[in-house]
Amino acid sequence: MSKIFPLKKRPQVKLNDPSVIELGSEEAEVVLDALSSKTTRDVFLQIYEDPCPASDIAEETGNSIQNIKYHVDKLKKAGLIEVTGTWYSETGNEMNVYAPRDEAIVLVASTLEVEDTLKKAIKSIGTVAIATVLGVVGVYSLIEVGEEEHMQIATAGGQDAGFSFLSLTPEIALPVVFVLGVLVGLAALMVSRKI
Repeated sequence: MSKIFPLKKRPQVKLNDPSVIELGSEEAEVVLDALSSKTTRDVFLQIYEDPCPASDIAEETGNSIQNIKYHVDKLKKAGLIEVTGTWYSETGNEMNVYAPRDEAIVLVASTLEVEDTLKKAIKSIGTVAIATVLGVVGVYSLIEVGEEEHMQIATAGGQDAGFSFLSLTPEIALPVVFVLGVLVGLAALMVSRKI
């Protein structure tokens, strides 16, 4: 007997950005409560791997369709999954296809607000990046390319109480500049962590 209905059309899943949930929040309580059962976690992981209807999960796990629908409902109420399409059974019955709502779920344990924690992390990274760039530029500005294709690094206290130059080839000088710039960046990170 030929089949009239398209049985399985791959659903278009558009995941939201990762969800950041503070551990002490009501949302965390709902999510953790929903995921407290191993069967619910198994259903959730299967839906993350491959969006599908409850009947496919029941077949795969050997559980009853009623049991799987119970766990799917828990996940829907917690906002972890959503219906993303419809498939038809061989008898023509519609089946909801479930997919994860978010690309990832991140639980954050912190005494600070999540937003403040993220801002602090971004500030530290920005400080280090700026200090590293300034360090590399600063060290590089002390280097001059001589007529003989050598780089010279200015050092204090040479002849005539001026500057003397340490002559380096470009193959040696550029890695030295990079390493010194990174060290300046790391020093800035340590200072910003203490502030």
